[in-house]
Amino acid sequence: MLAFVLIAALAAAVQALAAEAAAQGGPYEQLLYVHDWLTTHNEYNSDAAYEGGEENYFAWTPLAALTDEGRPICEGYSKAFKLVCDELAYYAPAVTWAVMCGMTNGMGWDEQGNALFMPEFQVNRGQAVTFLWRANWCPEPETTDNRFSDVAAGSYYEKAVLWAIENGITNGTTWDEEAGVYEFSPDAPVTRGQMLTFLWRSVGKPGETETYEGKQWFSDAERWGDESGCIYGTAEAYETGADCPRADVVYYLWQAVLSMAG
Repeated sequence: MLAFVLIAALAAAVQALAAEAAAQGGPYEQLLYVHDWLTTHNEYNSDAAYEGGEENYFAWTPLAALTDEGRPICEGYSKAFKLVCDELAYYAPAVTWAVMCGMTNGMGWDEQGNALFMPEFQVNRGQAVTFLWRANWCPEPETTDNRFSDVAAGSYYEKAVLWAIENGITNGTTWDEEAGVYEFSPDAPVTRGQMLTFLWRSVGKPGETETYEGKQWFSDAERWGDESGCIYGTAEAYETGADCPRADVVYYLWQAVLSMAG
């Protein structure tokens, strides 16, 4: 019976702190609030850390960090921080928006029949342009002329890629000179730099600059992402060549829409 009481107390404490944090502003302010709350409401339990034992078990639990005078050790604090962050889920509003707009239906169901979005699952380039195409209400491409040898007719991303070509959103990844064909690399992981550049091009290349020495294909997109705030607030800091998971693909899309809405 005691275990059920403790679990209920933990859930209530997590939800209460998450609700307070959610009122603090953006994802950074929310995480900062959780961090500051946990550090100011707790005193490190050095006795439990050094002695261990069943009598000090509570200090290792997240409930210790979420209870006044609980005196947790590092494990208790880190577990509490993760539980509250999971409750906040910076990408949750973006996923809700994406589902309502028909951009995604998730990636299956769990054993209880609950839909799964799989936020940490890596997105490939074919999926990335499909997200973007759906965000623009799935416009029918004006041409069926496909320049890419690796974009199969009838594939789920074919129309999205054709639309992206027409609108100058992608030029592909490689030119096979021997075969005389372009490649799009639909199964390759999309990087944050590629996703942001796709998005920047799709909204009309705001702030585009003239070519200058040292300019990269992603330079203008990253400047726009910085100024619009699209790249901030994710769990992992933005890096041009880093892979972009599902949570952050929809988060970038959602932030772009918010920035354009003013």
